[in-house]
Amino acid sequence: METIAARAALNLDPVRALAPEHIESAYRAEAWARHPSRYPDAESRHAAESWATTLQQARATLLAESAAFGVANPTPPVPRRGLSTGWIVGIVAGGTAIVVGLVVALAFGVSALTQRVTELAEPQFDAGTDSETVERYSASEMGFTFPAAIEYYSDGRYADLCSAEHEQGCWTAGVVPESDCSIMIVSVGFARTMEQETADYVQTLRYFDVVAGEPTPVVYGDDDYASSWFVDITCNEGTA
Repeated sequence: METIAARAALNLDPVRALAPEHIESAYRAEAWARHPSRYPDAESRHAAESWATTLQQARATLLAESAAFGVANPTPPVPRRGLSTGWIVGIVAGGTAIVVGLVVALAFGVSALTQRVTELAEPQFDAGTDSETVERYSASEMGFTFPAAIEYYSDGRYADLCSAEHEQGCWTAGVVPESDCSIMIVSVGFARTMEQETADYVQTLRYFDVVAGEPTPVVYGDDDYASSWFVDITCNEGTA
């Protein structure tokens, strides 16, 4: 990808020297703002998946440029905080991403320059590789009461766990605890609109005898709500 296109994709200054921390921060912001889970219909999600690949290429291009010119990174990147107001990633949609530059432009309302970025990009999305279908956040990044990492899936690996009563599909993720727990309690919030930062209600899910380091599938849904996110995870070592 051309440098100017990469900078435009990440909404960065077209000429300013960029330290890795600035590139990473811009990438996280853009990737989260345009994440496929924010789009309820399949066509928009596919477009968002294609755009996510463009953002990854832009990040790689600019990091390589930064290393080549020896741009200093004076401070380490600030860890991403827990996603208490973020969106659960991995709505069961299935299929692989398709390159639809025009749809991406319409869906996101991007500028003409960003449309050019999409044209310049050549996505290499591969639905069979974890690097493209699994987005992982460490326990320290999430900041839950009971330390656990989160894996968000976009490959439909737990689609069979989604109840048929959820006509709009399910949210899917994996909780990877740092310690064993007899009763792991996962609190998830639901909101009627994607713009909300506070939940309309919180649902409690319980998982028994979870093992440290092993993903526990968390699959749930509610057709009356447009968005959902993890609120907290705790461990109850008492009896059920």
